[in-house]
Amino acid sequence: PALGMIYQGDGIIVHQVMDAYPMNASGIAVPFTILAVNGEETLRTEQFVSVISIIKPGDEVLFETDKGEYTIVPVAHPDNASAAFFGVAGLEQKIVLKENYSSLEFLSGFFDWGKLLILWVFLISIGVGLFNLLPLGPVDGGRMFYGLVLGLTKKEAFAKKALVAASVFCLALIVINMIPWLNKLFVWLGSIFSLLITLL
Repeated sequence: PALGMIYQGDGIIVHQVMDAYPMNASGIAVPFTILAVNGEETLRTEQFVSVISIIKPGDEVLFETDKGEYTIVPVAHPDNASAAFFGVAGLEQKIVLKENYSSLEFLSGFFDWGKLLILWVFLISIGVGLFNLLPLGPVDGGRMFYGLVLGLTKKEAFAKKALVAASVFCLALIVINMIPWLNKLFVWLGSIFSLLITLL
């Protein structure tokens, strides 16, 4: 909300077009920015959604972009035959500083960095919270799992064995998912080691 006071929409950026769909067939190169649809300004997300939502499959649609004008005939959406589908993905709201705040242009990099920082803090917090819910012995999820099994069976020994089994299973899943990244890490370390040997 605070950023909305100094920024304004400046179009919808399209980062990807899908093969075998109308937008890709037009030949437009990505990324491009949609500025208007059928003569109606679509600088903000809500404007774009409002205009696109009333278009039907087979309608001729004029897109005004930063790379020129393109007339596209949408097809039916794969999941909803009554909705138009252009085959675009990776949409992003382009924003610029409002004219009254143009003097703050030098801070735009800081604002972008701040938004990215907030996003990463949010994602890390979600990740840590979800990890804490896993049925692993040392974390809260493990204690909850142990308490649940103990409450259902009334057998402490069985509850401990169940916790160990669940912990081993979860750790195995984590390790399996990390194998590709560990492989890349070892390859990178190997290349660094080889380079050092060569230099020495």
